[in-house]
Amino acid sequence: MKNYKKNIVTTITISRMIGIPFLLMIENDIVLLVAAGILFLTDFLDGFLARRWNVESLNGALLDLIADKALVIILLLYGMIELRVGLLLFSLIAFREIYSMVIRFRSLKKDNEMIEASFIGKLKTTLQFVAILMLIMNVNGYTLLLWITVVLSYYSFSSYFRKYKGVGWIIF
Repeated sequence: MKNYKKNIVTTITISRMIGIPFLLMIENDIVLLVAAGILFLTDFLDGFLARRWNVESLNGALLDLIADKALVIILLLYGMIELRVGLLLFSLIAFREIYSMVIRFRSLKKDNEMIEASFIGKLKTTLQFVAILMLIMNVNGYTLLLWITVVLSYYSFSSYFRKYKGVGWIIF
């Protein structure tokens, strides 16, 4: 039964990964909003089920991490295409998302330890998802909210450096 539950959680994560590239093909903002909202919800659902059913795994955590970062970057790329997100804002968020993933993978390779997301990191992700949904709807305030996530991002990012003593400096 445990493998069955683990497969459900993994399927949810993989379905999010499969859906991400198709987001940029959607030309209707309402359809994009619904699709992005569903993919955002799968992020919370797979984590909730994995914890509830006690089927958390390293592979699942890595897949979830990749899917989360790709989802944010692809939807911010949509924002740039629509001229709703500037290059600086996109670059700051994309750099942090990619580099934090590198740090986590490096820590895993070096110490066989997966860096857990902090409360601030989870808050940042939630606010990013809200800001991106606002961006898709072109609702005022999404830019400010995205800048708030940048501040939270780099604050939580610095805590990784303090906690893991510069693992991020060693990329290869």
